Amino acid sequence: MPSVVRNHKRFITAGTTSGKLAVKFPQNLILACYTDAMQGTAATRFAVQTLHASQVIVIENTQMQYAINVTNAFIKELQLLKGQLITKISFTPDTLKIDNLINKMSPLKKGAIAIYFASGVPKTLEVIKQLRQAGFEQPIIGADGFDSDTIVKAPSTLLIDVYFTTHAVLSPNDAPASTLNSIQHYQQKYTVLPKNAFTTLGHDVTMLAAELLAGSKNQNPPQLDQWLSTLKLYSGASGDIRFHGGNVPNKNIYIIQINKNQRQLASIINI
Repeated sequence: MPSVVRNHKRFITAGTTSGKLAVKFPQNLILACYTDAMQGTAATRFAVQTLHASQVIVIENTQMQYAINVTNAFIKELQLLKGQLITKISFTPDTLKIDNLINKMSPLKKGAIAIYFASGVPKTLEVIKQLRQAGFEQPIIGADGFDSDTIVKAPSTLLIDVYFTTHAVLSPNDAPASTLNSIQHYQQKYTVLPKNAFTTLGHDVTMLAAELLAGSKNQNPPQLDQWLSTLKLYSGASGDIRFHGGNVPNKNIYIIQINKNQRQLASIINI
């Protein structure tokens, strides 16, 4: 970003989900995605308001900054909603001993209504497997690190009551028309279906860049806040995108349930 600023450029991103960067570079950075904090907050609201799970054990991969970010937001929102953080257990995939993790959690099993598990793909399936084998039957909620076929297509006996927040719903039964249209064009071009929601964000980043170029009319683009304030509702591949006085979009956050190795919409939350 310092290089972008020095050269008077704009950076439109599909995957930079750090809210701190959005605040630090308000005139040079545009997000097509929501922030880590937004999906952490959405996960809490889903847990408490939909699953009625106000007592939560949190497992956090401290080797991933995004996992730390979503965890912090989840816990903050849980406190605001008068929920109870039973405990937070941190781990790193390089040093993880799942038996130790299970041993720390086991005395607290009866008090937990849900488990929030912030991590990416590495070790995730093994942790879920051993939690289930150890008798943890509570819903497990993750973030967009779970949006991977490595996890979704795992043996379905492991993935009972597993949910995650992500940027788009790809199920033909649940997706909005703009997403279905994008999926159709993607399949025509590449002969395969999009693997996850990040494909739709790539599409939306490109279209937002095109909007900015068109608005500049080959001249210097307007101030970012001025341009974003005039941008009409954009129905993108990841859903409707609006900007309300900032460079972070206001858009739906989708809660997906893994059901029989398919992504199934469980809820839609807007922060």
